[in-house]
Amino acid sequence: MQMEKLTVKAQEALARAQEFAQKNSHPTLGPVHLLKALLDDDAGIAVAVLKKIGAPVDRIKDITDSELDRLPSATGGQVVGDPQLQEVLNHAQDEADQIGRAHV
Repeated sequence: MQMEKLTVKAQEALARAQEFAQKNSHPTLGPVHLLKALLDDDAGIAVAVLKKIGAPVDRIKDITDSELDRLPSATGGQVVGDPQLQEVLNHAQDEADQIGRAHV
């Protein structure tokens, strides 16, 4: 996925996800990091949608944090993108294309 295909909000979420991964010494940036970034934005669309459908947002946040705690850590080195994150972003782009949106 090309970064210019992401909205400003999506770029900000990815940046927050990467910052979280770096802060916690995670060697890879995966979908769970992006989910964490989206869930931490209480005013964002992800939390709003989850609330609208009646999903237990606090429970989802707890599960996400638990999964992040299980990830391995490494000192030194760069955080690299996990292929699963690329797959998520590619799927999001495919969905955007299908509904005629230029950006994710």
